[in-house]
Amino acid sequence: MVRQFLSDERGSSSVLIVVMMVVLIVFGLAIFSTAMSNMRLADKKIAWKNEYYQLEGKSNRVIGDVIAIVEDVNHKKIDRKSGFTKIEQLLAESCSKYETTLGEDGLPAAIALNVTNDAGDKNIAIVLSLSQSQETNDFTIRIIEFKEWQEHFEFDDASPFSKRPSPLSLV
Repeated sequence: MVRQFLSDERGSSSVLIVVMMVVLIVFGLAIFSTAMSNMRLADKKIAWKNEYYQLEGKSNRVIGDVIAIVEDVNHKKIDRKSGFTKIEQLLAESCSKYETTLGEDGLPAAIALNVTNDAGDKNIAIVLSLSQSQETNDFTIRIIEFKEWQEHFEFDDASPFSKRPSPLSLV
C-alpha cells in the first residue's frame, strides 16, 4: 500500500508549480527591494548634486564680483583703496568666513574665503591670489584653491541592527 502510494505520480505537477511560484515571488520581492533602494539612492544623489551646483554657482558669483572690482581698479574706474574696501564689503555680505592676507606693500596679496549653503552644512573653500604686474601696475587674480567640504557630524547609531543583542538569560 505504501509502495503504491509513493509510486503514484498524481499531484506532483501541482507541487512543482507551487514551489516555482514561491521561488518567483522571492525573486520578485528581492528585485523590487533592490529597485526601491536604487531609486532612493538616485534621489539622494540628485539632491546632493543640486546642492553642490547651487553652492558652486554662489561661489562663482562671488569670484566674478571680486574679479569685476579688480578689473574696475585696473581700468581706473575706481581707485585702489575704495576698490579693496568694496571687496571687503562684498566678502562680508556673501561669505560665511573670509581672511585677507596683506602683502609687503600693504595691499591684499591673497584672499581666503568660505562660501556656505543655506543650511550651513556644506562649504566651498576658495583661495584667491592677487598679484600686481611691475610693468602695467595692474592686478591679476588666480584661483589657488577651490574645494568642497562638509561640517563634521555625529554619527547616530540608533539602528536596531547595529546594537549588540543582550545575552539570553534563562529565568
